[in-house]
Formats: sequence, C-alpha cells, structure tokens
Amino acid sequence: MDLLATTSAAAVSSYALLSTIYKSVQALYAQPAINSSLDNLGQAEVVVPAVDVIVPCFNENPNTLAECLESIASQDYAGKMQVYVVDDGSANRDVVAPVHRIYASDPRFSFILLANNVGKAQGADRSDTQLIR
Repeated sequence: MDLLATTSAAAVSSYALLSTIYKSVQALYAQPAINSSLDNLGQAEVVVPAVDVIVPCFNENPNTLAECLESIASQDYAGKMQVYVVDDGSANRDVVAPVHRIYASDPRFSFILLANNVGKAQGADRSDTQLIR
C-alpha cells in the first residue's frame, strides 16, 4: 500500500508541476501583440451615421408633444440628426401650433401636416400635405 500511495502522490505532484509550467508559458506567450493600426484608432476620426427620427402625431396634447420634441432636441448626438414631425390631420392644430413654432427655426426639425387623418397605411402616399421647415 505504501508503494501505491507514494506513486499516487508523485503523479499528482508531477501533474500539478507540469500544469503550473504549462499555464505560465501560456500566460507568457498569450500577451496581445501590439498592432500599430490599433493604436491609430484612438486618433482617427470616428464616423457617426446620420439618424432620422419620425414623430407621428394625431390630436396630441401640446405639453406631451413639447416634452417629446424637447427630449429629442436635447440629445447629444455627434452625427447629423433630422426629425420629421408628421401631424396626421389633427383637429387641434391651433393648440399645438405654438409647439411647432418653437422648433420650426431648428434646421433639424421638419413638420409635415397632412390635410386629413389617413392613418399609417396611407400616409406615405398623400399629395395634399403641407411641409413646414
């Protein structure tokens, strides 16, 4: 039994030693290679894609619409952003007109006013629209 215990202890110790050496060599050679093209990434100008935001409206509460547009306007987006506010024939345009005027001078905002409520499915095919920039 002593021979079996001694042999087992020697095998476990040898395995532990070899495993430690193997992991150390792996760690030594697994260091990432320094690539000069990767170093230049921090210095290169990052191209940010343009973003279009569509805000569909129909008889919206003016406060809710104002909060929505303020939230969009306050975004800190580095790329070009264009916002299209599409009013689908609202009956309360006189109430939301002041909100439209606030953002009408912002070049990022365009207001599309449909003459009649047509819904989402037919809104894209309408020729009787008014565009306010």
